[in-house]
This record gives sequence, structure tokens and C-alpha cells, in this order.
Amino acid sequence: MAERVIAVFLTLWTMGMFMVVIGVVWFLHFTRGRKRLNTWADENGYQILSVQYRFFSRGPFLVSNRTQVVYRVRVRDGQGNIREGWVRFINSFYKTFDGKYEVRWEN
Repeated sequence: MAERVIAVFLTLWTMGMFMVVIGVVWFLHFTRGRKRLNTWADENGYQILSVQYRFFSRGPFLVSNRTQVVYRVRVRDGQGNIREGWVRFINSFYKTFDGKYEVRWEN
């Protein structure tokens, strides 16, 4: 009986720790991505008006892996023009957001 309780406890503990690790990885993925998006906007003179993280619908980036972060953005440029488009940050598992990005504007 004691072995069964220990086995159940260890199984639940392992599953819980796995969920914590996955949660931390997702949290870092989203916060780093948003920070990189803000840096991109500042470097290019844009004011972000709206932003949506895209997990399934990735717009023009049909071929992209899940480590690449895709945003749908609406920005105002330095001349006051409003632009809408898609921004994809290219990264790898080890190098998160190393400065490479791709932008596709709609207007």
C-alpha cells in the first residue's frame, strides 16, 4: 500500500513539475517576444496602436515553426501614417530573438 501511495505521489509530482516548466517556457516566450516587438517599434520610429499575438493564423508567414513569434500589428509611423501588417521574429531554441525579423505590410 505504501509503495502505491509513493508511486502515485511521484507521478503527480512529476506531472506538476512538467507543467511548471512548460508554463515558465511559455511565459518567457511571450514576454521576450513582446519586449522584442517594442524594441523593433522604437528602433523603426513606430508607435504601436494595437498588437495581436498569432499562434494559429500566421498571416503571410505560412511556413514558420512554433519557435518563431508572429504578431499582427497596427502602428503609426513618424509622419503620422497608420500601417497594418505582420511581424515575425526569427529565433532558435537557444538564441531567443537575436535581432532577426521579417515584416510584411498590408497597406
